[in-house]
Amino acid sequence: MNQHFIIRYKVEDDIPVCPDHILNELKTHVEIIQSKIDAKNLFGKHTLELRAVNRAYIKKKMGQINQ
Repeated sequence: MNQHFIIRYKVEDDIPVCPDHILNELKTHVEIIQSKIDAKNLFGKHTLELRAVNRAYIKKKMGQINQ
C-alpha cells in the first residue's frame, strides 16, 4: 500500500521562509515519526519517505490525474 500526503507552503504579504530550512525541519520530523513506527511491534516494512519535487513535476502529475 502507498499513501501520499501533500504539504503546501503558501506565503501572502510577506517574504518566504527559506525553503531549505522548511525541508530540513520536515526531514527531522519524518525521522522522528519513522523511529516511533520502528519502535512498534509491526509486521512487514513500514517506511516514510520525504521527497522535494519541483513545480513542473507537480503540474505534469496533476495533468495525468485529470485525464
